[in-house]
Amino acid sequence: MLIAKKDYEPGDVILTEEPLIYILGSDQRGQRCDSCLKEFDSLEACSGCQFVQYCSKECKGKDCEAHHKYDECKVLKDVMNQGIPYLESVLLLIRVYLTANV
Repeated sequence: MLIAKKDYEPGDVILTEEPLIYILGSDQRGQRCDSCLKEFDSLEACSGCQFVQYCSKECKGKDCEAHHKYDECKVLKDVMNQGIPYLESVLLLIRVYLTANV
């Protein structure tokens, strides 16, 4: 059991944590950067898989270091070539698997 050492008001933030894995939903794909999640009018697709999109070289590098270095592009491209639907869900599963097996 946890006991607070001070009183909190409704709406107070008591904990924040970065997610281990996140992806964009299909309704946000093409509107937001796959790395920073900010909205942009113009995004550049990954040269490897052509599925994820970035707003900058910095975001592409960050995502590459976090996910793409584990052959995420190759696996995602193979899945896309097989015509498997729901690529957002597939991307999430790929990231879970590859991150857990590092």
